[in-house]
Amino acid sequence: MKLIPADTNVLTLSVDDPANPTQSSVVVPGDGGKHVITLRGHGTVSPPKGIQVLSYNADTNAFLGSVFQGVVAPYRFWQVHKFEIGDAARNINPGTTPTTTELVGELNRIFRTQANIEFGALDRGLVNAFDWDKDRDGKMHFAKHWDDPAFVENYEAGPLHNYITQTVDTPPSPLSGQPWTIYLYYVNNFDNDSTEGLTVLGKDHREIPSLVKTNYSQVLGGGVSLTSFMSNLTAHEMGHKLGLPHPPVDRTRLMNYFNPGNALFKAQNIPCRLVMKEWKTANLP
Repeated sequence: MKLIPADTNVLTLSVDDPANPTQSSVVVPGDGGKHVITLRGHGTVSPPKGIQVLSYNADTNAFLGSVFQGVVAPYRFWQVHKFEIGDAARNINPGTTPTTTELVGELNRIFRTQANIEFGALDRGLVNAFDWDKDRDGKMHFAKHWDDPAFVENYEAGPLHNYITQTVDTPPSPLSGQPWTIYLYYVNNFDNDSTEGLTVLGKDHREIPSLVKTNYSQVLGGGVSLTSFMSNLTAHEMGHKLGLPHPPVDRTRLMNYFNPGNALFKAQNIPCRLVMKEWKTANLP
C-alpha cells in the first residue's frame, strides 16, 4: 500500500524511519508485519480537521481511500530564563540544578515533537543577595494566589521576583518586554513538604515565575538522575504555564500529578505524553 499526504507542502512522512519523515509518499510492505509511520508537519497553516493521508494500491495506483489525517500545529517558541535562588544572609544555597542543555533537551523532547513548540533557555546564574527568607525556616513560601503588588500571601516569592525583575534585570525586564519569555526559579525547598513545583495556570499568567525545588531526600534509582527528574518536573510546570491542568491519573502523561515523596514513582517514570487536547491547548497563541 502506498501512502501520500493530500498536501505534501504541509505534511510529509516516513515508514520505519522515525528520524527522517521527509518523504512525499511511502510504500508500506504487505508482509503482515508491524510498521511505524511517522509524520512531520511543515508551515503554519493546517485545515481544522487536518491533512488527509490517502492510500493507493502500490502496484496499480488504484485509489483505496483516506486512512488517517495529520494535524499540523503552528510553530511556537518560548525562552526560559533559569535562575538559581539562594539567600546568602541565611546561608541558603539553591542546590544542584539541571544544565540549560539538559533542560532544553527534555523540554524539546516533549513539546517540540508533540506540539511543535520549541524551547530555548538562558542560564541567568545564582541570585542570593536578596534576603527573601522572612520566616527564617530556610524554605520558600509561595501562595497559589499571586497577590501583587502588596504580596501579603506571597511575602517571600513575590518580593524576590520584584528584586529580580527590577534590580537583577536591566530595565526594562525581558519578562515584560519579550512576550515569549518565562522565568524559572530553582529553590532548595518549599515550606509545604508536599510541593515539588509551582506554577500559576495559563499563558495569561506568563509574567509570574515558575518554581521548582531541588532538595529530595529519596535516592531515585532506576537509572534516573536527579537533574533528569527535575528537568521532567520543569517540563510539567511549563505545561501548566501553557494552560495544561492535571489529567486523570495516567503515569505515561506529562501532566500526571506528581506523587511527592514516592521514590519508586520518581525512579520509574519521567512521563512525556501529551494527548491531542493538551498539545492543541499548549500550541494556542
